[in-house]
Amino acid sequence: MRIVFFIILSFFFVANNILAQSGTVISGEILDSLKNPIPFASVFLSNTTIGTSASSEGRFKITVPENGVYELAVTCIGYKSYKKSIQVNGSELNFSITLFPNYKVLHDVVVTAKDKYRKRNLAMFRRIFFGSDWNSSLCEVVNPEDLRLIFDRGSDVLVGYSVKPLIIKNAALGYMIKYDLVDFRYMPNTEKYQFSGNPFFQDLEGTPEELKKWRSNRLSAYYGSRMHFLRSLYNKKLYHEGFSVYEFKPVDVNQAFNNEKVLNLTDLCLAEEKDNVAIYYPKKIEINFSRINNGIVEGSNDEYIAYTSMVSFTRPISVYANGYFWDGYSVTWEGRMSEQRMANTLPYDFQPNKR
Repeated sequence: MRIVFFIILSFFFVANNILAQSGTVISGEILDSLKNPIPFASVFLSNTTIGTSASSEGRFKITVPENGVYELAVTCIGYKSYKKSIQVNGSELNFSITLFPNYKVLHDVVVTAKDKYRKRNLAMFRRIFFGSDWNSSLCEVVNPEDLRLIFDRGSDVLVGYSVKPLIIKNAALGYMIKYDLVDFRYMPNTEKYQFSGNPFFQDLEGTPEELKKWRSNRLSAYYGSRMHFLRSLYNKKLYHEGFSVYEFKPVDVNQAFNNEKVLNLTDLCLAEEKDNVAIYYPKKIEINFSRINNGIVEGSNDEYIAYTSMVSFTRPISVYANGYFWDGYSVTWEGRMSEQRMANTLPYDFQPNKR
């Protein structure tokens, strides 16, 4: 069995409480180091559909519908990205944000046209970033010229970043995504990879038939996913949501039964805080997801859905209500959940029971 190692470094987004409702207004100004306004910067809550663009005077205002802890992100071409964890509790928030020049981008030399390995590197990036399932075939980077990819033969690693936010069209899930790719690393010999950045999701406009299909595809991407598993764990509904968890034990061909140890919430949860739960297990765990369709996944022809994944922890992680966890370096995913890349990624404000 080939093991795929997936580090969820992605997005550095801190979860929001999906139960508590508010209409918190976040406003402020975007300035440069000389205190001049920066117009039209992108201001958003990372890995959500909540955001806006600053005005020509550098002013912005966004309304957050749900309480919780978020990652406020600001991006603008030619400047270093800004990120700040914020607590939304119903009180209005105001920020004066300073962006600093990104000299790496300002002095960037465009060499992509002369890179004879560009096509190969792009193919590797696409396979790792999007995955290789059907949904990935419906995803495209609209501005690949803003993606820098360098293959270091000495360390056998493909390294990448974007000089401008990547514009990603996901025609499978119905999203247009602005993705400020901060770091991408892929090691072909070991199949290890990691990537991080700040994505902002926007719904694509579509016909009623397309909207119905996207809804169906989003539900298919959600059920049995990492997000679904971690939300179910947080809400203490693993069994109810179709998950069973075991201490992983390699198959012994000489035994009729594998005799895996069944794990429950008390085995995985170390402590509960007000807005998160700490989970850890010293050995690799196996996660099985199975569910009879019964119309749960709209439009699916599969009557029975079943996935198997494995997870290993190097240290405890904190899981929030919407399925976000910190920190991604501490977890290794294998099996089905390791195959779910950007082509199947949903924003953290996605809810399966909302249209």
